[in-house]
Amino acid sequence: SSSSEPVIATVEFDFDAPESDWQLALDAGDEVEVLEKPHPGWWTVSATTGRNAGKVGDVPAAFLLLVADDEEVEEGGDDEGGEGGA
Repeated sequence: SSSSEPVIATVEFDFDAPESDWQLALDAGDEVEVLEKPHPGWWTVSATTGRNAGKVGDVPAAFLLLVADDEEVEEGGDDEGGEGGA
């Protein structure tokens, strides 16, 4: 798989970066580019929006929601639809 496309994620929860020497503080709704995934729980990102736009640091992967690429674009897959009653 070619990695020419940037990996974009949105921030789901505020993260205050208690260890600001290597962590990046983010607010819910910010957008980041995932640069690398050095370990499962922590990803190195570059903030593209928000108070730290342009800065790089590590954030908990659980706080990020990857923006779907063309591999899996499914509209309303998890909606609790109105078809079929209880």
